Amino acid sequence: NFNSINSSVRFEGVINGGYHTIKNATYTKGGYYGSGLVPYLAGIVKNVRIADSTFTNANGNAGAISSYMCNSGKIENVQIVNTKVSGTKYVGGVVGYIYNNNICTNASFDGTVEGNATANDLMVGGIVGYTEFGNISNSYNRGIVTATSSFKGKVYAAGLYNQTYNVFDVIDSYNIG
Repeated sequence: NFNSINSSVRFEGVINGGYHTIKNATYTKGGYYGSGLVPYLAGIVKNVRIADSTFTNANGNAGAISSYMCNSGKIENVQIVNTKVSGTKYVGGVVGYIYNNNICTNASFDGTVEGNATANDLMVGGIVGYTEFGNISNSYNRGIVTATSSFKGKVYAAGLYNQTYNVFDVIDSYNIG
């Protein structure tokens, strides 16, 4: 099992992975900020590769790098391969929920993103599940994205990113699959 940075504390520093690989990580967490390498991100995560891993939140947001990114956070030069990400609210292969002037650049996902709504509307995307005021550039998804619901709410699924509120740019990014 993998212990990420405390999911209830906003991380505002810099993680530079030096292009090393985190492999065979398994992380299961409940709650709003949920699962990911840095569940609650307001800093920078860059130059990281995650392979053969699983990130699960049976009660909220999920993403391999972050489940909730806010306040000018940045994710750059990340590669997620053969990894499964699953959650019940905002679920993305790289980040579940982007809020407030964030950037996700040079990110790739190749794995499985699964959403299963049990009590909320559900938004699932190959790179980002839901965004407010952010952008994606030079990124792509080659993974599988699925969404199901046992709740009578709305369910959205998309290859690259899902629902957007307000200003959001997608530049030189694509979905294959």
